[in-house]
Amino acid sequence: MFKAFIERVLTLKEGRSLSIAEKTNYLLFMINAFQSLEDDIVSKKVMRLASLHCWHSLSFGRFQMELCLNPDLIKKWKRIAKKAKEAKKRGESFDMSVMLEVKFLRNLIDEFLEVLDSKVFNYDDDGESDVHGFEKINEASILYCERFMEFLIDLLSQLPTRRYFKPLVADVAVVAKCHLSALYRHEKGKLFAQLVDLLQYYEGFEIDDNLGRQMTDDEVLQAHYERFQAFQLLSFKKIPKLKELALANIGAIHKRADLSKKLSVLSPDELRDLVCNKLKLVSKSDPWTERVDFLIEVMVSFFEKQQSQKEAINALPLYPNEQIMWDESLVPSINYSGEGCLALPKLNLQFLTLHDYLLRNFNLFRLESTYEIREDIQEAVPHLLAYTNNEGQPAFRGWSRMAVPIKEFKITEVKQPNIGEVKPSSVTAQRDEWKPPKGELRTVTVALDTAQYHMDVTDIAEKGAEDVYGTFNILMRRKPKENNFKAILESIRDLMNETCIVPDWLHDVFLGYGNPSAAQWTNMPDLLETVDFKDTFLDADHVRECFPDYQLIDVPDYHGKGETAPSPWFYQNEGEAEYLVATVDKFQGQQNDFILLSLVRTRFVGHLRDVRRLIVAMSRARLGLYVFCRRSLFEQCYELQPTFQLLLQRPDHLALNLHEIAPFTDRLVGDTGPTHLVSGIEEMAGIVNFRMHQVYQYFTRVRNIGWLGRGNPGSDQNMPWARMMSQEFSEYPGHNASTGSPGEQNGLQEFSAEHDDTKADLQNVPSGEQPMDTEAPNDVNNTSENMQVDATVETTRVNTNESVNEDDSNIENSTMEQ
Repeated sequence: MFKAFIERVLTLKEGRSLSIAEKTNYLLFMINAFQSLEDDIVSKKVMRLASLHCWHSLSFGRFQMELCLNPDLIKKWKRIAKKAKEAKKRGESFDMSVMLEVKFLRNLIDEFLEVLDSKVFNYDDDGESDVHGFEKINEASILYCERFMEFLIDLLSQLPTRRYFKPLVADVAVVAKCHLSALYRHEKGKLFAQLVDLLQYYEGFEIDDNLGRQMTDDEVLQAHYERFQAFQLLSFKKIPKLKELALANIGAIHKRADLSKKLSVLSPDELRDLVCNKLKLVSKSDPWTERVDFLIEVMVSFFEKQQSQKEAINALPLYPNEQIMWDESLVPSINYSGEGCLALPKLNLQFLTLHDYLLRNFNLFRLESTYEIREDIQEAVPHLLAYTNNEGQPAFRGWSRMAVPIKEFKITEVKQPNIGEVKPSSVTAQRDEWKPPKGELRTVTVALDTAQYHMDVTDIAEKGAEDVYGTFNILMRRKPKENNFKAILESIRDLMNETCIVPDWLHDVFLGYGNPSAAQWTNMPDLLETVDFKDTFLDADHVRECFPDYQLIDVPDYHGKGETAPSPWFYQNEGEAEYLVATVDKFQGQQNDFILLSLVRTRFVGHLRDVRRLIVAMSRARLGLYVFCRRSLFEQCYELQPTFQLLLQRPDHLALNLHEIAPFTDRLVGDTGPTHLVSGIEEMAGIVNFRMHQVYQYFTRVRNIGWLGRGNPGSDQNMPWARMMSQEFSEYPGHNASTGSPGEQNGLQEFSAEHDDTKADLQNVPSGEQPMDTEAPNDVNNTSENMQVDATVETTRVNTNESVNEDDSNIENSTMEQ
């Protein structure tokens, strides 16, 4: 059904005359169709429109030139011609000129050029139009032209459609005709002009269209020299008037102004013969060839030296200027409805090259930061209450926390450019002001964008533009967390200046080509049959023992409201922190003994679908990982099924081993030991309060009797106090005392008897004497600190409240006094 629907849409315009609004909606459908090439049904139907068959609509000269430049396509073209001959022999009607694949895109281009030439402006009876009159502009036609530019850009920015469609755009000279149109120069056509420039950029993109390989700067420059050298040789042999151009060096004539001046010596007929017959850039039957400016534009566009991608991004300012900041076509406001298109690059499923991907992200992030800067300016400046004083100068009577008025702004230092660059290496400016109330002189040094400064100075020198640096009257600051765009843009620009970033096995998949499963490690051509862990692991059992314990805890909505907004304590020095609260991204590269992963505040899976973020979240724990989430939400996610199936092999209630007091344990990962399942938040609060009460009582008793165990936590020397805590905690009302083994219960009973004897002996000690080892008097303090740390770690890992922390501090102080 869907195949038939697409087929009917493609043939919808045959024998019908559509209005401008209908043509615009038709273009929107085609744009969405060519943006959905990942769908097999859509791809099979629309890809044939941009296949080699569309070359039947090329002019004869352009067709010959393209086959000469791409000899590999000659065999493919011969196979198409052979099929046509075989069809004729069988008596079948086979006319290539009426095939949908041949005429579809060419008819769309011709239709667009007709609208651009005659429908945008409403002409008077005398055939003239005032292009500056707003009342004579057809807004619907302008929207159609903008959408068609978007359609052409999409076709040229994807390699599968670019290969055979680019010669068609060049044969019709769409870019040159748009440059000479009245809409391109009109103030209402600002968005259209930006889209035309973007189309020109993708038409001359640095890529081998047949191989899909990115061309280096040397290859692009060498191709330019070869093309220009061939033109000079042709001019020397057959065009005497261009002998001066033929003998000149390429560096002196490859610019637009110089090349236009050299071509102006030819008459209109000679210029037309050069462009249409000798160079075969456009068809002689094109009515635009009667215009001299069109012929020169075609020549200059073909032979002028284009700025490389690296040069363009290195010369691009990182900071926005006022032209970009308040341009709604580039940086739309929050009220953007989406009816019109924007002169922005799209993040497609496919990209031409890695540089294309980086450049699109660079431009989008730069414009996103521009929007944020504009919002901050619009929020801060009105608070200054600007007005014009009696002298006609701007003044301010208000106050703003993020902006301050300035009276003088001067450039203090402009350093020489680096080798191979034209922009200064550094530009700094200073502003002096009095600092109340002491009256000290405070100097504020500002680092300016060197690329923007070079552009402004060039405009002042060549175009006589105003010196904007002498008009500054407000100095504004932004919050550090929101003003990090410069570092990100510099990182993207540095990546574009590198030669190889992505490995070969990931390159095609990263750009959206080929089979994504080819990048899986099981399908790698150099897959290792065995892995040598060298000195990391001893055997498979050692590997299993090294992975931490894990559990998933199902946390449904609490009273239908979910989790409240957390207010965690953040520590500046993470090495000294007892517990740390952070996001998954910020905790990357770090580890901890126990990780409590909270996913309860989300109602959608969201960013955790990213396998990289999932790996980070699940691999931060050394001893134990506890995932708190809504089981019903995450177990249905396809991307997370392998991980959560492993987690759900254990109960989805919080399981605590109440017999383990110290972090040290001898049990293996698979041996969970006697566990107690926590039924809910209320029971967990009771466990925490009961544990803290027992800890407090124990330390009070230790302080009174003056005896502490010796040794590190978890060692044999420290087992008595741990067993005492285990025995007392087993008295918790919600704990099942029968979960322990008989041996453990007997051990606890034996220890209870021993503890009574020890307590009796300690009571017989005379006043002022303590049963301490005289050989190591400092061990008592050290042991006390170890026990305090252990108790604190255990309590903070279950999110105790502030009152518990205060109790800990009291315990610690009393112990230190003892």
